[in-house]
Amino acid sequence: MRDLYQEWKDCEEDNPVMRSYFRRADPFYDEQENHSLIGVANVFLECLFYDVKLQYAVPIINQKGEVCLSVYPYPTV
Repeated sequence: MRDLYQEWKDCEEDNPVMRSYFRRADPFYDEQENHSLIGVANVFLECLFYDVKLQYAVPIINQKGEVCLSVYPYPTV
């Protein structure tokens, strides 16, 4: 880890090839995927406490306040 840090300090920061190398070589680097937010949903998980199945469609509400999708959650424990 120290060797990797020393190499990172010694390299040119403007070089995109070296930046890419250090991203892949870093064991703590977690590459983030590009996600698109389609909406939000509220799921009340109290029924899991009583071991009751979720049998209702959960609406996903977009930024305009409209229901854009409904999903049936399937929890696995």
